[in-house]
Parts: sequence; structure tokens; C-alpha cells
Amino acid sequence: MMSSEQIMKRYPKKADYRAYRFDLPCEDKKVYSTEKEAIEASEARMAEHLGLELAVYQCNVCQSWHLTSVNRS
Repeated sequence: MMSSEQIMKRYPKKADYRAYRFDLPCEDKKVYSTEKEAIEASEARMAEHLGLELAVYQCNVCQSWHLTSVNRS
């Protein structure tokens, strides 16, 4: 019978492929499938948070719609 140490040498752990994965810049953002859906979401969020200004844009990476904050200067 093989010891656990012998087994580990024979069958090493698989590589952690997450370390090699390239993250998309929009991966953690909320995704809207249509411009209308994104506009409705932005209007709802702005109504909840007075003074917040949001804009809607179509992402060049995923082709979906996202929200972004607008700074008034």
C-alpha cells in the first residue's frame, strides 16, 4: 500500500488555472441586455439616491449595457 506522501508525488495537484485567467474589465459589473433596461435601472437608482447621476453605455468588450457614474464639475 502506498503512503499519502507517495501518492502526492505520483499524482501532483492540478495547476490552479484561475491564476492564468484574464479578467474582463466588465466582469464584475451589472449587465443589462438592452439600452431600455439599462436606462430604467439608472432612473430607479437615481430616484433612490438623490444627487447621483448615472449614464448608460454599451460595452465594447461584452456588447451588453452598463451604468457609469457621472461627475458634475
